[in-house]
Amino acid sequence: DKDYQVILPALPTGRTVVNTVFLHGDLRARPFRVEDFRDAIAQTGRLNEVVALGAYQVNHVWAVTLNSPEATKRLLSVNELLVKGRRCLIIDPENQQTKLKLHWVLHGVTDEDIRSAFAPFGMVTEAARERWRVHGVDQMGSTTRTVLLKLRAGTTVSDLPHQIKIAGGWALVVVPGRPMQCLRCKGSGHVRRECKVPYCPQCRRYGHSDAQCVRSYATVTGPGNNDEVADHLMDTTEAEEAAQGTGES
Repeated sequence: DKDYQVILPALPTGRTVVNTVFLHGDLRARPFRVEDFRDAIAQTGRLNEVVALGAYQVNHVWAVTLNSPEATKRLLSVNELLVKGRRCLIIDPENQQTKLKLHWVLHGVTDEDIRSAFAPFGMVTEAARERWRVHGVDQMGSTTRTVLLKLRAGTTVSDLPHQIKIAGGWALVVVPGRPMQCLRCKGSGHVRRECKVPYCPQCRRYGHSDAQCVRSYATVTGPGNNDEVADHLMDTTEAEEAAQGTGES
């Protein structure tokens, strides 16, 4: 579901989350009540193993504590629940791995380059090259990689950049469920083709109209803004469309 968004607060680790999992409901189904999660867990046959549950910081994330490590593993093995008729993720706070897709990554970029770039955010546990599955170029490499990233404690998906520099070149970072970023206005929740930010032909910048433009010596004599280049950069939607027909090798 491309409209499913993952918006998760920083989850604790250690003794406070022993035998605890977090349920991430679909934001479109808010507000959630305890009955919604009660019924979903009951469908798995594990409700009698729950000792506590409740909302955690935001209404769509609920903490569920079970009565044993075995019960916790059994619930985690379900992977997803159906809550209010919509998808609900089951998250292990001690194993917060996020699957990313990277676009624009050249063939010569190594796995170690990727690990180094993401080191401030966590540990890359797996990196895979995607190959084309299109006739005539099948099995040729692409500029897309898939990455499994174990986030550092206190780091959330929202902290990950939308573009990251890897081995001297920029890569586009796509996280399933994360609101998209507009490469024009840098706002979130929409892409460039949907952007309503005005363009000023006077200074060749976005954010105001020509009637609102305050021209300065710097804007008149300075180098043109990179907005013209940014207008041709592929955003998340365009990059995913261009990479259709690829798959992990």
